[in-house]
Amino acid sequence: MDELLSDHAFVEKNASALIQAMFGYRRDRYQDDGSDSDMEVGFSVVDREEKRSARLARQEDAEEERREAELEARKTAGRKKPRQS
Repeated sequence: MDELLSDHAFVEKNASALIQAMFGYRRDRYQDDGSDSDMEVGFSVVDREEKRSARLARQEDAEEERREAELEARKTAGRKKPRQS
């Protein structure tokens, strides 16, 4: 491989092939297969997903508020205990 890299004209002609050989890159693995249509959805699908996401976000927010209230209640309950002398 070193001998090939020392020949400037060879490198100029075959730079892409040399890089592919050094890194094991195969173009055929990354060819566009034309399946972009799989990524297209209609408005109803997007709208349904947006509504689902909003519902899950509300549930997560409510759960987080519940946890915060519970933690605050524990903290206040710990402070309210009378001291025993």
